[in-house]
Amino acid sequence: MHTPFNDNLTHDFLDSKRNVADPTADAVIMKLSEELSKKGMQEVFEQLITHVEMPFEKLPYLIQRFIRTHSQLPPWAEKHKIHLAQNMFMEHGPKMLLMLYFKSLPILYSMKNGAQVLIQTDRLSPHADDSNVFARRIAETGQFLLFNMASDGLEGNKTGIFTALKVRLIHAYIRYFISFGDWNTKMLGKPINQEDLAATLMTFSVSLTDGLLQFRMSLSPSEEEAYMHHWRVIGYFMGVDDDLLPYHAAEGRFLLQKILERQSKASREGEELTQALIDFVDDKVKSRLLSMVPQVMIYYLCGSAIAGRVGIDKAKYKWFFSVFPFLLKLWFNFGEFMERRFGLLNFVADRLSNRLVHKLVNHFDSYTGKKFVIPETLNRQWKV
Repeated sequence: MHTPFNDNLTHDFLDSKRNVADPTADAVIMKLSEELSKKGMQEVFEQLITHVEMPFEKLPYLIQRFIRTHSQLPPWAEKHKIHLAQNMFMEHGPKMLLMLYFKSLPILYSMKNGAQVLIQTDRLSPHADDSNVFARRIAETGQFLLFNMASDGLEGNKTGIFTALKVRLIHAYIRYFISFGDWNTKMLGKPINQEDLAATLMTFSVSLTDGLLQFRMSLSPSEEEAYMHHWRVIGYFMGVDDDLLPYHAAEGRFLLQKILERQSKASREGEELTQALIDFVDDKVKSRLLSMVPQVMIYYLCGSAIAGRVGIDKAKYKWFFSVFPFLLKLWFNFGEFMERRFGLLNFVADRLSNRLVHKLVNHFDSYTGKKFVIPETLNRQWKV
């Protein structure tokens, strides 16, 4: 039996985590900076952020060694739980992408200090004046979720593991670049610190399953726990400290709530990021009927407090806020019933979830020259 996770989550403990980043990955990037010129460092960074599937053989030896060294499952990983989580995602994945965009991301954007890192990260791009820079981040976040939840994400070709390690290196790069600026470490903590990493991990785990439960989706306790375990494994690859990796979903919720109590505050950066998310959806969907969906979904899934902190004005669409969540819940539940009763895969997807997801993920990034990639194991199931 493990030590009660929640007992350790004091404010002093979480304060200390704001001064810890990822020493292992940071050391790789610092060592690389001793071998490469500034231009060379920028070129490697470009490789990492522009390739959906990382060109492993073209990367510097230090990075190749880091990936080889850290690409094995931890000894405590339970494969039956991983497979259960992957099967659960295969069934609910399109809806979980919606939850990612309309619950997880706004929750992250509501964290004032972390939102400043996200804004600065986008400005590190050599194409920071490109209006698609926010859209790229939003699409890549969905891509990260899919690669990690595919059945071969943690085994086989390990696309999830390699994606997590790539993002971990990108985080170390960002800390390296920000160190040359005027980042206020005393006030904000280190960029992409352990508390911020833990919060992000929880938004990919318990926030998504909680979103399904808010719409009364059929989710067993064992599926919920398996999904938390799966993201505990991903957190290991992301460099999250062991003492910030919950064992159970209830612990994950507690951790996220503690961090939100400390970090969730209104900010200009959070509103800017949320507006970019809404603009991204509007641009992809191009439907007057669905134009209010992002605001309503964010308000319903995140709650009035967080929605207000990221600039969602309920008064503007008062009647729609009242009616839409109820109708959407009925729609999802009817689809679940039809799937169980008649075996019609993607009934909901054909009506709402997948139709909207198609618009969200069918994003061509002119910078990377890539479309959003749906792993083949998921594509066969969803028939995207």
